Amino acid sequence: MSIGRTLILGFEGTRPEHKDVQSLSQLILMGQVGGVILFKHNIETPAQVHALMKYFNDLKGPSSIFCALDEEGGIVQRLKGPGFKNFLSAKEVSSTFSPEEAYHYYKELAQNLHFFGFNLNLAPVVDLDPIEGALNEILGARGRTFGSDPGIVSAYARAHILAHTDVGIYTAAKHFPGHGRAHGDTHERAVDISATWTEEEMEPYKALVGSTSMIMLSHLSHSILTQGCAGPFSSHLIGNVLRKSLGFEGLVITDDLFMQGAAPKALGRSGVKAIESGCDLLIYSYHPALRANMEGSVPSYEALIGELESACLTNSHLSGQLEKALTRIESLTVEGKL
Repeated sequence: MSIGRTLILGFEGTRPEHKDVQSLSQLILMGQVGGVILFKHNIETPAQVHALMKYFNDLKGPSSIFCALDEEGGIVQRLKGPGFKNFLSAKEVSSTFSPEEAYHYYKELAQNLHFFGFNLNLAPVVDLDPIEGALNEILGARGRTFGSDPGIVSAYARAHILAHTDVGIYTAAKHFPGHGRAHGDTHERAVDISATWTEEEMEPYKALVGSTSMIMLSHLSHSILTQGCAGPFSSHLIGNVLRKSLGFEGLVITDDLFMQGAAPKALGRSGVKAIESGCDLLIYSYHPALRANMEGSVPSYEALIGELESACLTNSHLSGQLEKALTRIESLTVEGKL
């Protein structure tokens, strides 16, 4: 099976006839793409989204695909605008509802995703706010976190995950190993958490390893946890910390490899390093704003896949890790009936 099965790809356009959508369609039909991800620029109206997702879901490739988006509620809500239902941010949910009430609230959110044809929500955020001091600029300051107490965060995140699971939607707890107390934004640069990270930030993951389908690795580095490199490229973080110490058996998914924190100048090489390190799914958003920040030309979908497949031919470690990743993907999708 193609290494493309590990790729979740973004695109420009809002309708099936757009050239990006057509390129993706051909790759899906050939079994060379694992999923698609939608962003704000792909969203216009409820009818348009429903039609676009029906188009993707009706494609008869050799494998089903993940249809993903980030639908946290609040500021990170892709399905937003006239005709769409608005959902509260994580901060508002934890301030308004009990965890039991939050389950029913998030079940409505999950049912909304299911209606439109999505099967993967890249949420919940399980990062911890700092106990004192300034909130992280991209997370807590924007209401994307449940709070600073790991027990409270775990309770609301579990409600979110169970609600989605009961509707048939996969989830990805994020941003491992913990972004909430860091200083900086991985969209803009690599963020070193060596001086800010504490063991407490691991607690929500310990509580949720048996519940969430996936855990998302952010582009965070730590002198010990990641041995100095960004999370998706750290075999120590994935193999020893996440798999062995925490016992996580689900899928490990990267944050967007177009982010500046992932050093996106060599997109193919980043994918190779992520698979070698133990990641199962790779997100390449092809987001227009992030593409504009890159130097040089951006590889086409076909060129990216070709580079990754060529690497497999000469790299036995990569091939071995890819086989494990594909086995885990198959196991999840068969069990979850993707």
